Amino acid sequence: MFRTGCWYRNSGVEPFFWSLMYEWIKYENYQNLDVAKISVFNYIETNYNPVRLHQTLDYRSREQLEKKGLP
Repeated sequence: MFRTGCWYRNSGVEPFFWSLMYEWIKYENYQNLDVAKISVFNYIETNYNPVRLHQTLDYRSREQLEKKGLP
């Protein structure tokens, strides 16, 4: 199931990369790789983890889950 080229391998991260590409990077024009790295880090730390709700976390954000503790 987790051999190279198996689509199950990427299914867990595809929603993250979709939101990164279509909500963040689509509207940016980066000058170099360092600026792009900082921008992606800011997206993860300021938008994706504290704001976005995740189905696998009972529709809570990662930050809410960490504050509450494990279920």
